[in-house]
Amino acid sequence: MGWLNFGASGSNVIVSDAELTGYAWSENVGWISLNCSNNSYCGTVSYKVNNDGNGNLSGWAWNEVIGWISFDSATSGSSYSYQVIINSSTGDFSGWAWNDKIGWISFNCDQSGSGGSNTCGTIDYKVKTDWRP
Repeated sequence: MGWLNFGASGSNVIVSDAELTGYAWSENVGWISLNCSNNSYCGTVSYKVNNDGNGNLSGWAWNEVIGWISFDSATSGSSYSYQVIINSSTGDFSGWAWNDKIGWISFNCDQSGSGGSNTCGTIDYKVKTDWRP
């Protein structure tokens, strides 16, 4: 899928204590909606990426090309444990999301704190927000 840009012009990703709204941009698949309220789909299909107020994300995002993106294994019913988390001190995202068509989506090259390894090497990437609980 390539890079995900949470700060792309027009994306307006907003992190609140309860949810994420707005869109992330992927050059290869286009806009990824983080909340049905972005496009008034809530009456038809209710979805969103939830924030428990401590940075533990759950729920679903949607893309027209690849479909549903799960932000935690509890929501998806997966037997493999995964979750996207926002560090409450730094605002750095970490962890993994899952999509049935493209597989794992990493939010930070340094996954050592979420059961993975630090693979930053020459390419250092992460999603970061100014949200704090």
